[in-house]
Amino acid sequence: MKSAAVVFTQINRITTGEVTLPELNAHDVLIRTSYSFVSTGTERWTLEGLMSWRKGGLRFPLVPGYQKVGYVERVGQEVTSVVPGQRVFMSRGKIESGAWSKSGGHMQYSVESESEVYALSKQIPDEAAAGLVVAQVGWNTADRPSLSAGAVSIVIGDGIIGQLTAQALRARGAVVWLVGRRDLRLDIARKYSADRVIDVSSNNLLEEINTEHPDGVDIVVETVSKPEDTLSYFQMLRHQGQLVFASYHAKNNLVDLAPAQDKEITCHTTGGFRRNRMLATLKSMEKEDLVISPLITHRVPWRNAPDAYERLVRDKSEESLGIIVDWTDD
Repeated sequence: MKSAAVVFTQINRITTGEVTLPELNAHDVLIRTSYSFVSTGTERWTLEGLMSWRKGGLRFPLVPGYQKVGYVERVGQEVTSVVPGQRVFMSRGKIESGAWSKSGGHMQYSVESESEVYALSKQIPDEAAAGLVVAQVGWNTADRPSLSAGAVSIVIGDGIIGQLTAQALRARGAVVWLVGRRDLRLDIARKYSADRVIDVSSNNLLEEINTEHPDGVDIVVETVSKPEDTLSYFQMLRHQGQLVFASYHAKNNLVDLAPAQDKEITCHTTGGFRRNRMLATLKSMEKEDLVISPLITHRVPWRNAPDAYERLVRDKSEESLGIIVDWTDD
């Protein structure tokens, strides 16, 4: 069967096109997508060809993305966890021809194995459910450090991962500062994600921390892919503090760990998603410890996706936070 899709035809070239899906095998599920969620960092690096350095190569044309919500159309004969008509989340999608993909997120119809499909409760809206993978990144990042109630945590970065990490840390009892420089995102963080917001375009973060916490803070989370700033993160932390590396680095991430050793700092890393963490994230979303809908700033009809990628992902000429692609219009 055929499906409409967002297609990166070559480096820095985006269009919509048609791909051919494989036949269902015994363990596969076919869904019709309602919304897919853009992971701006990963998809920008993919569009620019940078993901090939770490991930074993890219082949264009390809279908980007890895998260969507929709309704089950058909299931393979050995599928037991979902049934036709059920609302589900699906991560990847298989493609037979027309493009290449390791993930295949942004497609109107998708075929994938049952293991990549998650049944959804009524408490989670469609648009929020579409962002389950990035929500899991925030949940996983916040779950790494040990903390006690009231632990002061600094989240570096006002993007979707920073916002969701801040929310998840607050749900664990931390006092969270979120750091960024974009007015739209910082306004959203004040309402939904953090106890305090620092605009580093007009404030010196180290000075703010030294004034209020001269011995350093408990936790720093970096979500911005700037290895050159890592020394300052060590400086922010107290003795035996914790640093979480949450951002993906498309190329080298060379960090001098001597300052970490001097202060006996624990460093954590995160990456990817696992089913047990996805299920835990769904529970957090059901309890509204993680709220995604208020973070969505752009809802893009799938036919307009190329223009939206140019404005919001590639050149960032328009400020945004959460971006979803709407597949409900035939």
